[in-house]
Amino acid sequence: MVRRVLGGVIAIVILGACALPFAQEAYDRYVIWRQLDTRDRVAFHEWNGSARSFLAAMRDRCVLAYGPSASACANYRVASE
Repeated sequence: MVRRVLGGVIAIVILGACALPFAQEAYDRYVIWRQLDTRDRVAFHEWNGSARSFLAAMRDRCVLAYGPSASACANYRVASE
């Protein structure tokens, strides 16, 4: 009986550890999606990479367009930290 309960607990821990990266990505997508405007949301929806890589690409694009200390890039910096 104890062996069966212990096996079940170990299986739950392993499944939780396997599901953690997917849950983190889903949470990142939700948080980042909320901070984007309509045009960026469309681009985000079509993005094939991770949410953090999309945010890094948007931040890099903004820095190239406006400079590293521009206030327009503040949303991308805050969301990525």
